[in-house]
Amino acid sequence: MSIKPLDPGDLTTRVQFGYVETGEGEMGEPLPGKFVAAGKAWVKAEPISHRKIRTADQAPVVETWQFTTFPRVDIAGDWKVVAHGISYTVRTVDRSIRDRVVITAEVDPAHDRVSD
Repeated sequence: MSIKPLDPGDLTTRVQFGYVETGEGEMGEPLPGKFVAAGKAWVKAEPISHRKIRTADQAPVVETWQFTTFPRVDIAGDWKVVAHGISYTVRTVDRSIRDRVVITAEVDPAHDRVSD
């Protein structure tokens, strides 16, 4: 089975890529992380999982999305993808197909939706 080339018409979602930079204060105390933008791209965004993770007192929905775009060498695990005001954390980056990069990311906890 051959893989169809990436169609630019499928890239309908504009996202921003970046990472969180941490540092230390003058006395060695950890400073809050600061988002560093690394660029924007058009991607094909697809939800792949809405699994529930249950704890004793809550039931948040962890959304997992797959973002496909043209090859980029700078994206790595724990980077951020921001789409439509929602922040995602990159879990895996698949570069096994030459004409694309497939990024699997989970919605950050601040953006989790709680279901009934």
